[in-house]
Amino acid sequence: TGQSEILVDMDVLQARNLALTSSGALLEAFPELTLQPIVRDLMAERRELETVLVVGADGAIRVHPDTRQIGHRYVRLPSLQPAAATVRLKPGEMLLADATTIMAASPIVLASGQRLGQAIVAMRRDYLESAIADARRRQWLVLGALLAVGTLFMLVLISHMLRPVKTLRAGLERIGRGDLDTPLAIQDHTEFGLLAETMNRMASQLKTAQIEALDKERLASEIALARTIQQSLLPEPRLERDPFVMVGAHCQAEEVGGDYFDLLPLPDGRIGLAVADVSGKG
Repeated sequence: TGQSEILVDMDVLQARNLALTSSGALLEAFPELTLQPIVRDLMAERRELETVLVVGADGAIRVHPDTRQIGHRYVRLPSLQPAAATVRLKPGEMLLADATTIMAASPIVLASGQRLGQAIVAMRRDYLESAIADARRRQWLVLGALLAVGTLFMLVLISHMLRPVKTLRAGLERIGRGDLDTPLAIQDHTEFGLLAETMNRMASQLKTAQIEALDKERLASEIALARTIQQSLLPEPRLERDPFVMVGAHCQAEEVGGDYFDLLPLPDGRIGLAVADVSGKG
């Protein structure tokens, strides 16, 4: 992971910085007086470090967190094998690792090119694995928090977007109950607003059509009543007076006609015939 690579690179850089600091100190009679506090502070600041030491050109330990090790010969563990580093190693630098330790070594070289020894910084692998696990847990926590915030945001957004739908549904229910006078009030420039305007126009048109239908129904009822009245005024269709048989019929051009006829038996036995027309149809 990125954090593990950063820690490994820090080991290499720390060994490189320690080598630069040690180049002048190793020329002194007692380099541990200068370097021992630096090593001790470094171990205190970076708890993941296993050891920090400076080895002279003769292989003897010149600086060590445990002062009892100073002067002993440094023996590198055979289990340490070269490992890959993301930072570019300089000539003479090494990055070694085994199952428990990751070690970076940087040569201590004077400006003249004389090699005085090497600076070694070793880190515990279990700390590295713990750091990786912690980083993964933090990533999962951050991801979970982002998902929770995203879900909450989506719920709020969906609720806001569905608010016009509730208004539209309530408006449709009112129209279904016959309320065509209450308009839908949706101040929205989206498709919901256009749909509300369409529904308001539809309700207005339905109300107009309803009024027209009522007027037509009332007119039809009045025409039917007029037709019934007209038919009741006409005489029996057949009248017999020997030797005559008189038959009359009336067929209006429209629902109600303006024509009228009647057969009138007179006292002296004659038959009166009445035919009338109402003006207004040309």
